[in-house]
Amino acid sequence: MSAGAAGDRNEARRAAVAPAMQRTPRTLVLCLVAAISLIAADQASKAWAASALGGGEGLVLAEGMLELVHAENPGGAFSILTDMPPAVRVTGFAVVAIGFSIVLGVALWRGRGGPLFTWGAPLVVAGALGNMIDRVGHGTVTDFVHAHWEGVFDYPVFNLADVWIFVGVALLVIDSFRTPARAPEPATAS
Repeated sequence: MSAGAAGDRNEARRAAVAPAMQRTPRTLVLCLVAAISLIAADQASKAWAASALGGGEGLVLAEGMLELVHAENPGGAFSILTDMPPAVRVTGFAVVAIGFSIVLGVALWRGRGGPLFTWGAPLVVAGALGNMIDRVGHGTVTDFVHAHWEGVFDYPVFNLADVWIFVGVALLVIDSFRTPARAPEPATAS
């Protein structure tokens, strides 16, 4: 088999697996700036919550439905792994946050996924790293948004980083179900 034929076959195999989306350097820089800006917004909101709500006074936004309260969560989502030793918990969550950030960053750089992936990846990275900064800095994550409904529904207290993660993962999931646009088939000579 000639080297040209093997190269053609490998190229065809790569094209059949998943077409990469061409992302410009400008798009990649915008994704990085978005992630950094979202991390900054998350950290600023947590600092405000700890300062303004730290005395135990909540701020009611919608009576019986939405309030801002200060809470410190040593665990993960829904307070999972709270009983783990702090060093193990902080290290484990940091490794996961950094790992997901690297995987999503490389996938974004390589052109994987579609437009929703381009929006979702920076959100997930910002949320994961925003919460990691809290854990590494003081062992807990500052939460402050409490959504509930008159004893029927009581969602755990959360923060902006959690919102970034939720929306980002939703976009990544939707993007994974989208059918990529196919390039037109080359005309064959008859």
